[in-house]
Amino acid sequence: MARQKRSVSDDYVNKLKVIATKVLDDWEKSPSSYSECNIQKITLERWKKGDNLPSIRSIESFLKFLRLTQKRFDEYLDDKIDFDTFWKLRGKELEERIINKESVINDARTLTQEERMFVIQELAKIQEVPKITTNTVEKVELVSLDDAEQLKRLKSLLIFSRDALGDKDLTTFNDVINKGANELLINSIVEQSLKSFKKDDWNKFSKLLLNPHSAGYLRQKIILARRR
Repeated sequence: MARQKRSVSDDYVNKLKVIATKVLDDWEKSPSSYSECNIQKITLERWKKGDNLPSIRSIESFLKFLRLTQKRFDEYLDDKIDFDTFWKLRGKELEERIINKESVINDARTLTQEERMFVIQELAKIQEVPKITTNTVEKVELVSLDDAEQLKRLKSLLIFSRDALGDKDLTTFNDVINKGANELLINSIVEQSLKSFKKDDWNKFSKLLLNPHSAGYLRQKIILARRR
């Protein structure tokens, strides 16, 4: 389950300043103890000044380095413990995390398609999972719709092609979907969202379009016919 972002208040900012000040003081006294901290010193200086606020990921990463739990951090923010109590627990706690099917699936949803394929390949190497073998893992070629201008032109080509070929539904394109096009791919084009798809799905879809040259030629014929 994704962690909810805490609403920002003056109290939150002030308490963050206290933590940043303490950390920076310790950093000056013992720089080597912060050598593995992945939060840069300049970032902490901004937290101290109140110029910047940490993202959820940044604060989680920072607490993990300090070995202070999110639960303890929340207790400090909610005035259930004071700063001295909070700081004395530094280095003694780790976030308890329950790993189950649901948590793994939620984590997987944050990965890219390529990262998910990597995870599947790694799972295939685990001998304790006999039902998954390297033979069941196929390398999937992807086509990325990652250019907004190209996506706009593709939608225009889709509308014109299917109109010219006699389809009536030029909004949801159910005719195209019924002919075998991937529904998520069609929705991505219609909604102009940027995603990646299997090359096989892309090939099936492209067969349902006029090629740009034919579409341009047909468009000119239609325009001339309307002028007569």
